[in-house]
Parts: sequence; C-alpha cells; structure tokens
Amino acid sequence: MPGPPDPFRYAPPPTRAGGRTAVPIDIHTIDAVLHLDAHTGRCTADAYLEFTQGPHDGHPVFDLRQQIESALLDGDRLSPDDLPHCDLGGGPEAAMRVIRRRLQAGTRHSLHVSYALATPQAPRGGSRLPEVHASDGRARLSFGMSDLAPGRYLESWIPANLLFDQYSIDIGITVANAAAPHVLITSGRSIQIAENRWWVEFRPGSTSCSPMVELHPADEVVCRRATVRLPVSDKDLEIEIWKPRGMKAQLSRLLGKVSGWLCDFERRMGRYCHGRRFVVFLQDRGGMEYDGGCTSSVEALWHETHHAWWARGLKPPSQRDGWIDEAWTVYSEKRRGVATPFDLSRPAPLLNPENPWWRVTPAESYDEGCLFFEGLADIAGTANLEAWMDEFCRESMPGFVTTGELEDYLFERSGGDRRIRAAFARIRGAPPQTRTRRISRDRTGPRAAAAERTRPPGRAPFG
Repeated sequence: MPGPPDPFRYAPPPTRAGGRTAVPIDIHTIDAVLHLDAHTGRCTADAYLEFTQGPHDGHPVFDLRQQIESALLDGDRLSPDDLPHCDLGGGPEAAMRVIRRRLQAGTRHSLHVSYALATPQAPRGGSRLPEVHASDGRARLSFGMSDLAPGRYLESWIPANLLFDQYSIDIGITVANAAAPHVLITSGRSIQIAENRWWVEFRPGSTSCSPMVELHPADEVVCRRATVRLPVSDKDLEIEIWKPRGMKAQLSRLLGKVSGWLCDFERRMGRYCHGRRFVVFLQDRGGMEYDGGCTSSVEALWHETHHAWWARGLKPPSQRDGWIDEAWTVYSEKRRGVATPFDLSRPAPLLNPENPWWRVTPAESYDEGCLFFEGLADIAGTANLEAWMDEFCRESMPGFVTTGELEDYLFERSGGDRRIRAAFARIRGAPPQTRTRRISRDRTGPRAAAAERTRPPGRAPFG
C-alpha cells in the first residue's frame, strides 16, 4: 500500500547561504489576523505557522515581504535580525528569509511573527498592484498577486512558502473604527462575524498562490450572482462577479459568458475542483488567477477562467514551470487548431529555468510559449495535442505538473516521437547569473509590460 505523498517532492534542495545551510520546510497551517484601523490608519498583522523541518538538519526557509517587528520560534523570542532575507541564487529580488536557528530534520515547530501591515517590499510587476490603506473611516486591501515578479504571492502579506508546499490558510480580517460597511470579496470560505469583521478559510491543499482577497467599502462596488449546473460534476456552482461602481461592464451579460465557459471547460478538461463558487473581481486591464476565482479585465476573462483548470487546478510546483499554463491558455484561446513548424534558426526561448530557487514566471511564456505549443501541434497534429492536453488535465487535476512530467506524458502519448524530447530540451537551461539585490520597497522590478503580447494583439499583461 503506498504511503502518504512526499511533501518535499518538488522542494528545492538545501542550499548554502551566508555560512548556513538553508533547508525548505513543510508548512501545515497558516493562521493570520489582519487589523486595519480606519481612524488612525494603522494596519497590523499577527501570523502563526506550524511547520516541519525538511529532511536535513539546517536553517528553515520561508518568505514574508513585510517588516517583522517581533517573532517567536517555539515560544522563544527571536530578534527580527534572526530572520533576514538571504540570496539563495534565485535571481534578482528573489531572496528568502532564513531563520538563524539550526533545527533537526523532521522536527515540528511553530513560528509567530508580528508586524505593521504595509505595501509589500517586493517588485511592482503585474496588472494589479498590492494595496493596503485605511483612513477617514474607510479601508481597502488587495492581495494583488503576480506571477511576473518575485515575492508577490501570499508572502507579500503573510508568511508563506514556495509553490511546492500545500497547507490550510485561515485569515481573520477586521476594519476597526469604520464609518461605513465594507465587503470582503474572496475565493475562500468567508464567515462574517460582525460588521466589518470576517474569518476566511482556504482549505488544505492551498498554496501561496491560492488566496484571493479584496476588501472594499460596500458603496464602492457592485455585485451580481448566478447559479449554473455543471455538466460533469452535476453540482450547482455559484458565480459572483464584482466590479467597481461606475465601471461600464454589463455584469448580467458576463455572468452568462462565464457560465458557458465553465461548463465547456468542465466537459473538456474535467471536474471543477474549487468547491461550489467562482468569484470574479473586474479591473481595467490584465488579470490574475486564484483557486476558485480571479481578478480580470473584461477582455482577459476567458483567459483567467481557463486558469481554474490549467494554473489553479493543475498547478506549477515552482515558477520554473509557470510557463505551461500561460502558454497553453494563450494557445487554447487564440491559436487552437494552429500548427506552426519550429523555426530552428531562431534562438530558443528560456521557458524552464533550471535554477530551483527561481521565482518569476518567464515573460516569454505568453508569445513564445504559445509558439512552442504550435510547434508541438505540428509534430503531433493539432487534434492529437489538444486531446492529449485535455486528457492530461482530467487525469492529473487537482495536483501539480512540472515541465518534465508534461514532456514525459506527451512523449509517451506520441508513441515515443523523439522530436518532442528535442523540443523540450531547447526551452530549458540555466538563467543568467545575477545576484539578488537588497530588497527595497521603492525599487521597480520586472514589469508586466515585458509580457505584452505581439501575437495575438490587444492583450494586457497577465499575472
């Protein structure tokens, strides 16, 4: 009888940094309390982690892009200087926090950190920027995650791990001294305890890219809801679409479109795996996917809805593999049925960096990644490739997919066509050797504009 899955299967290896051995951890639970005072403007956070040290003795690794004020490890006080950001070789701005306490392999521990909640100390890439603000009786909070810059998942706000790790996440959010009611828009299970006070639960199996959180004054947003019967799951799914008040989008029309897409995707790619809700918050441009929801422009909404399967149903266990879902989603929306022979005279794009600490989805994932799948379609045939990708999603979701696992599957389904091996070999390699710079709140990092697509045209950046 097989044992439980190895939580470190996709984790980076232990790495030497600053004379210490940095070792990945397995987080079990994250509990956080966020407090926004709409009168004083002060925003604070307390977060608690339960984790197991990895299979090696050493110093545990996690990330948080806030300024830690106090910390306790197993009840023993730590100085904020005992949790520094260290360069583990993951590229610019990709540093991780390494705790200056050596722990034994396989031992269980707790970490408690307290901090003022502020704009994350992370690059400002992506289509929706992270925001926290409280004044004049009103508050706003947007997690504003992005694939296109390091440190822009949950770790922007709450201590978290890299994408390989799965855990439950519970977040309490309070707006104190509010002059008006607020609404919490989230893909998690939300319980309103009192006016302007919530508890949100994200189920076990969540990762640092799972939680969608948007907090707004109630009079600044509009919502419409609808229910659709999913054809494969045979269950009712509630769809919520929110927009800023004054935005011209027609919510009733969009509800009809999203309902149709969700049913079509389930028929092709398998059961919807995010419970009984799908939540959308509309924005002006681009979008970002979460477990059971997305922020999105009207133009990007098909793309972000598709990510409920490829990206958040079948997830990358590292950002080295984040190119897959972006490339396949672009192909599926705009180039389905198109086969384009590989142009071996062109330099191959680096879509799958070999660095295990890499923390940015390559900007080339959109255009060049789409072209890569067009090349595979030329080898396998468009009908075959599309059927195999849908089949892979149905068989593997929910779960992880690496570049190597997808390569092996397509190679096997092709009957061992070695051209598929050759194609994948061209897109992986070592990224440029760059040192991680000192983290700065004001520095502008990789821009989503780098991912602006030239083919097909008219697409705002995703992620």
